[in-house]
Amino acid sequence: MYLDRFSRFRRMNLDEVVEEALKPEYKKHARHAYTMIEKSAKMTFTDDMVNEFMQRIVEFHVHGAPKSLAGMVREWDEVQIAKRYCDEGAAAVVFKSHTFPSAARTLLVRNAVNDYAKQIGKDPPAIFGGITLNYYVG
Repeated sequence: MYLDRFSRFRRMNLDEVVEEALKPEYKKHARHAYTMIEKSAKMTFTDDMVNEFMQRIVEFHVHGAPKSLAGMVREWDEVQIAKRYCDEGAAAVVFKSHTFPSAARTLLVRNAVNDYAKQIGKDPPAIFGGITLNYYVG
């Protein structure tokens, strides 16, 4: 039966369930994190600080053209986007797509960006893709 696979939850001893957010040390870390966010809002960022930050940045989620969902228009394709990240000195880019595995285009994008990086004398970002397991793809 469908619900049988959930039966382990019925047998679970709820005394063993621990909510991490209720532990005192979590409150301490959360307070520190929010304090840092508040302080950073008051900081003045210089171009040098932004450039240094970009040398280590990894963009984990970016979509490129074409976009085949109705009403969605993307102006830049993955090669154009990756070149822009190369210009900025990014460490890596992960491309996503709702309708087609971006992993299938990774080698093409990587080769184009590697050639571009040589032309401009910069290190190319690492290029990654994936396979979205949704209704469109499977």
